[in-house]
Formats: sequence, C-alpha cells, structure tokens
Amino acid sequence: MKMNYKMLLLGLGVFSVSAGFAEHPTHTKHPRKSCSRGCQREKEEPREITPTAPVKAERTRFFFTLDFIEWQAQEDNLLVGMSGLALSSSSVTAPGTVTSIDFGYAPGFKAGVGVDFLYDGWDTYANYTWLQNKNMTATANTPSASQGQLIGPVASSPNSRNGVSISGDWSLYFNNIDWELGRKFFVSRKLTLRPHIGIKGAWDHQDLHVNQNLTTFTAYSLQHEHFWGVGLRGGLNTEWSFARGFSIYGNLDFAELYGQYKMDTKVFTGTARTPTQWITNAVHRMTPVMELGLGFRYEVAFAHSYRFFVSAGWEQQIWWNHNQLLSVSNTDAPQLQSSTMGGNLSFQGFDLKIGFMF
Repeated sequence: MKMNYKMLLLGLGVFSVSAGFAEHPTHTKHPRKSCSRGCQREKEEPREITPTAPVKAERTRFFFTLDFIEWQAQEDNLLVGMSGLALSSSSVTAPGTVTSIDFGYAPGFKAGVGVDFLYDGWDTYANYTWLQNKNMTATANTPSASQGQLIGPVASSPNSRNGVSISGDWSLYFNNIDWELGRKFFVSRKLTLRPHIGIKGAWDHQDLHVNQNLTTFTAYSLQHEHFWGVGLRGGLNTEWSFARGFSIYGNLDFAELYGQYKMDTKVFTGTARTPTQWITNAVHRMTPVMELGLGFRYEVAFAHSYRFFVSAGWEQQIWWNHNQLLSVSNTDAPQLQSSTMGGNLSFQGFDLKIGFMF
C-alpha cells in the first residue's frame, strides 16, 4: 500500500515537471510569430483627433501680417450743444435739437509677427494696432425763436444762455497690443477652429474742445483723458472653406483690462488766460472689451514651404464705459453732479490683411 502511494507521488511529480517545460521551453526551433494587426496598432502612436491646419509643420515656421484699416471711432455722450430751453419770459413752441460730434472714418494699420511650433501645432502671435481719429467736429447755430435758446456745456445763467454759435472737436489717439497662444486645427474637411488665450494691452488719449460764442461773453472748455490698461484676452477664430483656397472667416474675442483713467478739465471765460474751472482726477477700474470680425480669405501655398494669404472684412469693437471725461459745471452756479460723462467707445470699419509664412 505504501509502495502504491510512493508510485503515485512520483508520477505526479514527473507530470508537473513535464508540464512546466512544455509551457516554458528553454529552446525553440521556430521563430516567434509576429503580432497581429491589432497588436501593431497598440504599439503605434495614437491617431490625432484634431489634425493641425492647414498642414502639420515639419519645422518651426515664422509668419508676418500687415493690415490696412479704415475705422470709425465713436464715443457716447459727447454733446456740444442743445436747443429747446425757453427764456424766462417766453415758452418753447417747437422741439429743440441736440448737436453731438460727427464721427468720421480714419485710416490706420496693424502689424503682427508669429511663430508656428512643432509642438502639437501650437502657435504664438503678437499684433499692434495704431489709429488716430482727429478733429471730429460739430457746430450748432442759433435756433429759431420758437426753439428757445442754445445751450452748451459752459454757460452763465438762464437769461444769458442765448448762444450765437457753439462748435466742438474731438480727437482720439489709440494704441493696442495683443499677444496670443493658440492652435489651429480641422474639425471637419471644410472647417477649422483656432482657440487662443493671451494678454491685451492698450493706451490712448482723447481731447474734447468746445467753444461757445454767447451774446454776453465767450467761453470754451478743454477736456482730456489718458488711459492705459492690461488684462487677459481669449477668443476663437473660425474658417469655413467653400472653394479651393477660399474661405469665410469669423472671429470673436473677449478681454478684461485693468488700468488707469487720468482726466483733466479746464474752463475759460471771456479773455481770461487763467481757467475759471480746473478739475483733475484719476481712477483705476476694469474695462471689458469685445471684438468681432467677419470677411473673406484666400490662401495659397507655393515652393513647398511658403504660404501667402489675403483677407478682407468688417470689424467691430466695443469698450464699455470708456468715456471718463469730466463733466463741466455751470459757471455761475456750480453744483455737485456726475463727475464723468460716461459712455462706451466703439470701433467699426474695413480691414484688409496680407500675410506671409515661411
């Protein structure tokens, strides 16, 4: 009986050793078979979900842009004159009118430089904008008797506000720099997106001069505002291709700038060389900005690694509550009132851009 147990144990041991060598042979006479297709795909790099547009760069590339712009700058609440206020001994039988600055268009430019990186198709781009809208004017003449008297920002008393004429001019000197970090990629065969983040910086100054020729005296006011600000900016550029090389572009950007508004207002009456009013102020605050663009674009590649594009479209911007010019008080009876005129600064106009990549 004991012999049977020993034989059984010996047989199990031999079977175990044989099985172990069968599963893990020390030598093989045949080469290992190659992996299946599925195994090969696992070893390859994962497929790019959003391929870089227009093509994946084989090296770092640089590009330059230049824009010609024809923009209108317009600011709220820049009033020069108003009629419709009756004299003390009469009444108004016809509605008066309000005269404000006549905002025109002025030329400017943008200049930019950028780099396309090899790293996942990222790019960086910096752009400078220069615009000067100078000597935007307005004139208000004496209204008819039924419209009462003409009122300007500077006046003495109700009985002496019957103006002969009021004229004004406004000028804006605008500078802006945007820096972006983005990536342009395909989401379909005919549509590309470029989300971007970055920083926005701006500085400008504006002047408003109003001259009143009244029946009893002459008065004029000089109002100045200087602004600088910097903040975060982000947005999305889109291109909708409809023919070989041709596309419709649409851009949307938002920014929030923190900066300083520095204001100075002087009022002179008669022939006085010294002001009868002189007020200065400086405030720090946030200024939100929104930018829109829509137009057509044509792009062509040549000599393997060079690209050229041209675009033409319409742009709009709004700078909320950018008018911080100080209000002017009545010269005879100064009173506490809103310290600033308030109102938005807006831009709109044509943009022609050319770009070259190498």
